[in-house]
Amino acid sequence: KPAPTGARESILQRLEVEEEEVKDVEMQARRKDGSLVWVLAGASPVRDTEGRLVAIQGMLLDISERKQAEETMVRLSAAVEQSGDHVMITDANGVILYVNEAFVNLTGYSREEAMGHTPRILKSGKHDLAFYENLWGAIVSGNVFRGITTNRKKDGSLFYEEKTISPIHDAQGKITHFVSTAGDVTG
Repeated sequence: KPAPTGARESILQRLEVEEEEVKDVEMQARRKDGSLVWVLAGASPVRDTEGRLVAIQGMLLDISERKQAEETMVRLSAAVEQSGDHVMITDANGVILYVNEAFVNLTGYSREEAMGHTPRILKSGKHDLAFYENLWGAIVSGNVFRGITTNRKKDGSLFYEEKTISPIHDAQGKITHFVSTAGDVTG
């Protein structure tokens, strides 16, 4: 996305007329080869002893990679939020930090009701202790769990889902979160 029309002119106006330092303006600039690059601009007026503007001192910092990462995050966030499968993210202890709209629509729990709890709020009583030990054993050891689970909606009715739970690792390889994706297979 290009910078607002007249961004450079606006900066010059602030420097020349309003005598104001300009900080942290994100805009696009053109390289010598003609390609566009996102920059973070800052500038301040340099005046002579009589107060006349004699120069503009400034800096440009290439923030193209950051802008690209932000755009990727926006697309990823929209994809997760609009997915037909329900998505749940928990911390390493299994406390729910995020659920998407598909989770809300399927389970009947609002985001506020789900977040801060564990996935036990969906427990149906249809799986034995060994099932949960296998599930947790797999994911805490860094493996992906895949299976069909029977869970209970807020209204008490049961639903069946094909679920995948994956650990999320930090740069040191430590598990920091789990992400669960699931499709309703109640049929």
